[in-house]
Amino acid sequence: MIAGPRVRLLGAAVIGLLLSLGVVLPLEQSARQKPSKNNNEQLTYKLPVDVIVVNASVVDKKGNPVTDLTVNDFRIFEDGKEQPIQTFSLESYGARSPSPPAGPKPAAEGKPALSEQQAEKADYTQSRYISIVVDDVTSPAEDHYVSMIEAVTKFIQRDMGPGDKVALTAGSGHAQYPFTGDKELLLTQVGAFARMLSVIRPPRSTCPVLTDLQAQRISEHPDDLDTRGDLRLAMEETMNCLSLRDVPQGDRLAVNHSLAMARAQWSETDVRIRTLIQTLRQHVRNLRHFEGRKSVVFFSNGFVFQALVYDLQALVDAALRSGIVLNTVDLRELYTAAPQATQRETLPPGMAGLRRTLNEEDMSSKDGTLNKLARDTGGVYFHNSNDLYEGLTEISARQSYYYILTYSAPSSKPDGRYHKIKVEISRPGLEVSYRDGYYAPKEELTSERRRKEDIQDALRAPGDVNEIPIEFSYNYYQLDDTRYQIALVTRIDVRAIRFQEEESRRRNQIVLVVVAYDEADNYVDGLVKTVDFNLTPASYSELLKQGIASKVSFQLAAGRYKIKAVVREGMQSKMGSVNRTVAIP
Repeated sequence: MIAGPRVRLLGAAVIGLLLSLGVVLPLEQSARQKPSKNNNEQLTYKLPVDVIVVNASVVDKKGNPVTDLTVNDFRIFEDGKEQPIQTFSLESYGARSPSPPAGPKPAAEGKPALSEQQAEKADYTQSRYISIVVDDVTSPAEDHYVSMIEAVTKFIQRDMGPGDKVALTAGSGHAQYPFTGDKELLLTQVGAFARMLSVIRPPRSTCPVLTDLQAQRISEHPDDLDTRGDLRLAMEETMNCLSLRDVPQGDRLAVNHSLAMARAQWSETDVRIRTLIQTLRQHVRNLRHFEGRKSVVFFSNGFVFQALVYDLQALVDAALRSGIVLNTVDLRELYTAAPQATQRETLPPGMAGLRRTLNEEDMSSKDGTLNKLARDTGGVYFHNSNDLYEGLTEISARQSYYYILTYSAPSSKPDGRYHKIKVEISRPGLEVSYRDGYYAPKEELTSERRRKEDIQDALRAPGDVNEIPIEFSYNYYQLDDTRYQIALVTRIDVRAIRFQEEESRRRNQIVLVVVAYDEADNYVDGLVKTVDFNLTPASYSELLKQGIASKVSFQLAAGRYKIKAVVREGMQSKMGSVNRTVAIP
């Protein structure tokens, strides 16, 4: 098991418990002029229609990005049926100015037209949030980290723009540095980051030698001795490495040993892969409310995903809904499927070809995972190269521009079915890359669960969310020899929040969460306050002027703490957060 994510999951569980308490923040009488018929009644808002997001990158025959397409040039299909395009935009990440448009085109009937802002692209470099995530969970390798750190260092020194911000995150949770635009600080953090990455390799069977895909297949199909050759090769290798050929019932002993080794290897590998995918999904959700151009560069050796298609789909969906492009860089650099020397020693005569085939299938599966993550989110998959810095520059160049299209899902049933997507472009000679399809969710996401997840995301985010302005101040005094009372006053600017108008009243619900962590990011204490607004025009006008002030008190021992305050409103799900380090005394 990976220790890092456990700590974060413990915090999430505590926050979930706090949210279930429904603590109510006392309001002035003017905000309660129309009492609820039921004290337990909660505001509910209709969730938006399920929207499918498709990121599409378009290049010409020379590989140059094409930037003058309009919504009229695109057609999008789901399961063979054309879908109306709801929204259409061109996102820019690059330093180059786009080519001038070929001329405005009127919107086709039933399709949205481009706004003037979309039609006239800015000719300056836009700032970016670039999150570097390193997979030190599924296949940590210290030698690969060296070239990765060198590539990231060069990128920061040479390619980071004046408005860019970079964050560093380990898949294991052992290290996380929040977004910053300070190059000197980043270079210092990169060195420390490298030392904190996990180098503990997952356990692997050496007798027989098993690929991850081979171990998975044997575990799931223990009676399949001959069809693909997975178990047959493992048995033959075991007969050699354990010297069982002259032992009575040696073949049966070899099969049982191979099954045990495969199950042990796949059990550990499966846990690690699920942990990594969950960490990645949580990470991209954490960036959901950040305003700006957002991309993740994921360094990994790849991992098999055949048994985890829904988990991988949930990651892709979270990235797309958060407006994030996932780029993947293969840490394996140049590699071959040929059996290694240690493998050849245990191979029976005539089975080198089968070993090579199984190695190729394993590498293809891992390649497919990284390729899918990049392709489905409009990103770049860089692989089979020893120059990882070249990969970062290629990602920056090729991802200069991409189109974002959305449409309403024809069916909102949470049945888990796969739906195929096809994108067509009317202009000939162009190449378009986009996601192949998506799996419908297996369960419906309730508004209550979405609220909890949003707040958990903001608490874990590598920076402050700025949709709702929020700030806090604090003071403390000593209670006894070991305890201090700390009082925090949180101020929320509500002018960025919309209120639902109903019967001459303004209604909304605001949830405030304040949490204290120790220096190791372990949860110490926290409190949730919920405000149900039902305001007259006069009360609403006063609220806009004064905002919301809330006082929260904790009893803490002497030390340094990280205090994070998060606010979420219920109508549009806007968020705000602020994070400060507090020293007591």
